Amino acid sequence: MQQPFRHPGTPKHLMAAATGGGGASGGGSAAGGQLLLEPPDSQSVVLGLRTLGSFDFEGHSLLQFVRHCADTYLHSEEKEIRLEAVRTCSALLRSALLGLAGKKSPTVVSTINEVLAKLLIVGITDGDADVRLSVLESLNECFDYHLAQAENLSALFIALNDEHFEIRELAICALGRLSILNPAYIMPSLRKTLIQLLIELEHSGLGRNKEQASRLLGHLVANAPKLIRPYVEPILKV
Repeated sequence: MQQPFRHPGTPKHLMAAATGGGGASGGGSAAGGQLLLEPPDSQSVVLGLRTLGSFDFEGHSLLQFVRHCADTYLHSEEKEIRLEAVRTCSALLRSALLGLAGKKSPTVVSTINEVLAKLLIVGITDGDADVRLSVLESLNECFDYHLAQAENLSALFIALNDEHFEIRELAICALGRLSILNPAYIMPSLRKTLIQLLIELEHSGLGRNKEQASRLLGHLVANAPKLIRPYVEPILKV
């Protein structure tokens, strides 16, 4: 966390001395304190994030770290740090959701919503497609209740127009899955998407466009059967 280590229970005056507040002998300590505050190299940060997201901490809640990870590392200049921050934040959120076991603490739910919104922003704004893809891959069924909220759905609909096809695939799968939870918000836009796919299949002169449209249509059929039922006949005609 880019702070000198302070053992729990350490008196404040000892902590001040260790960081250069000890008078005449503070010169060396100050230098030592400055060394402790030097930013770690990117590989150390990646390792720390990976450990935080994957190590078994024997049931201890790590949700207190997730907001710090999101605020500090999701917008790092280093791609590897951003990728690991996405994986770590989503892993910590999943652990928190599984730990709720039906009990919805307002503080925990608020933190989950806040960090999830930050992840989705990265998923549609990051300049690297691998980072955006990592966000969409991390949002599995565990997050469905939160993803079905209108503000989060807006981000998923933006991802549906991403320049990379793999991201569009993940977005349409998620939206199809969530259409059961929030049909009033999702169904009208998904119908427009379905009609666009049918037009693409029927009128596009490029085989690649037709292939991508057919794959997206297949994801809709698999994930949103209620949406597809009225359109079975025109789909079969295409």
